[in-house]
Amino acid sequence: MEIAKLVDHEAWSLPAVPHGGCEHGPLDERRRQVDEQMLVTMRAGECLGHGNLARELWWFGTAPLLWTFDRARGMAERGIPKRQVCESWRAPGKWQWRPTGSPATATLNRSEAQPEGKVAIQGARPDDNLTSAHQHGIPDSYRTDLNQTGSEKPHATQCYWGLSLWTILFYKAATYIPTLSRVLVASYGFSRATALGVKWTLWAAYWWWESVALAGWWCLVDTSLSIDIKKATNSVERDENYVPLTRKDYGLPDEKHCQPLDYHEIFEETPIYTLGRMLAMQLLGWQFYLFRNTLGSPQYPPGANHFLPSSPLFKPHERNGIIASNIGLAVMVTLLGIFASNVGFTGFIKFYFIPYLLANHWIVMLTFLHHTDPTLPHYRNKEWTWVRGAFATVDRPLLGPVGRFFLHNVSHDHIAHHIFSNIPFYNQPQVTEILKQLLKDDYNYDSTNTFYALYRSFSECCFIEDDGDIVFYKNRDGKALRTLASASTE
Repeated sequence: MEIAKLVDHEAWSLPAVPHGGCEHGPLDERRRQVDEQMLVTMRAGECLGHGNLARELWWFGTAPLLWTFDRARGMAERGIPKRQVCESWRAPGKWQWRPTGSPATATLNRSEAQPEGKVAIQGARPDDNLTSAHQHGIPDSYRTDLNQTGSEKPHATQCYWGLSLWTILFYKAATYIPTLSRVLVASYGFSRATALGVKWTLWAAYWWWESVALAGWWCLVDTSLSIDIKKATNSVERDENYVPLTRKDYGLPDEKHCQPLDYHEIFEETPIYTLGRMLAMQLLGWQFYLFRNTLGSPQYPPGANHFLPSSPLFKPHERNGIIASNIGLAVMVTLLGIFASNVGFTGFIKFYFIPYLLANHWIVMLTFLHHTDPTLPHYRNKEWTWVRGAFATVDRPLLGPVGRFFLHNVSHDHIAHHIFSNIPFYNQPQVTEILKQLLKDDYNYDSTNTFYALYRSFSECCFIEDDGDIVFYKNRDGKALRTLASASTE
């Protein structure tokens, strides 16, 4: 793999800190800002190795079931230090895609020095030499380099079979749970209370493992497709999901006249109420997004439905696919009805519905944390480019090795997935290692415990300002963890 990098080593500008210094933020002492841009030339085809039998057997035949997930204080990848936050952030320079066949290249241009008091680094405006496809999506030549003729589909098929086998294995094991308590009492002399505790512990284990396996189906589809949802990442106007609400959406006064009481009136709540809202988002957020386009793109009418072929979410040529999808859903609902009639309502809840809800929880958690973080910038049209948006995400060790296996690296290597979405998931760790070498300390990685990170993002990422081409989330006190560096601070 041939990779070349040219970095503008212009240091971060921070108030009251020597040039090139870094002032730690108060919120997350583990992390460090990760937004200095670079020039990358990547020979894509050489990192897209074909799957082989040994790899398939490893992924779906020999993984132990005793892997543990995130420890209470987070889990760091080998050789990756815990990150810290810088409170002042320099706007990245201008990225321009300049396809030159294979390999595809990207060039980074920094603007000239700005007058005192203005943003130090500006740019990333649409350029005359870029077509719409280059500005708002992956360049055609680059996409061609990344496609693997005939290799992804067979591998995806084998992955589906592997997930099916794990799902069936967990289900078959769970069918023995209802009778286990009786056997423990009758044959082994366990007390009823002990047997009951063992039974519900096993039910909890089944729900956890089955939900992770079911979420793996969604992750496999997400890592196998390069779709429009990735073409406007972190664009305030055109992103497809997790679009931040603005000051105006909450009816807040403008920043100059807004008082602390105004913020508290809108955002202040008890921890129990916050937990309740989090549970609602985790268990029902996926359905609200599908039925109401909640936190979806503002370019569509409110309440746009993902199941209506006539929905403005879809282009005319996509409507037949939506109809076919709805037919598939109807068939699945019918099969679930037959299943419920065989196992009873209680059995349906235990065997399917609870794992289904928890699978939605994993999906919402990983996607929310990919794109909602106090350190991630959002761009308006004037400053957005595809590469800027693609780098505005975070790698997290979600569920540790279990997440790598069942969720197909979707969180461990999400930056690589954004930049090279056509690379098979089993090659993404190789790309991540290259990105670590290129970005060094600026590699955007968060080892914070996943559930704490969820609470942090949920409570700290409240809104963005109505104005500004590069904006960060503000919390319930109206303060941003990071601010845009200006020339006057140097």
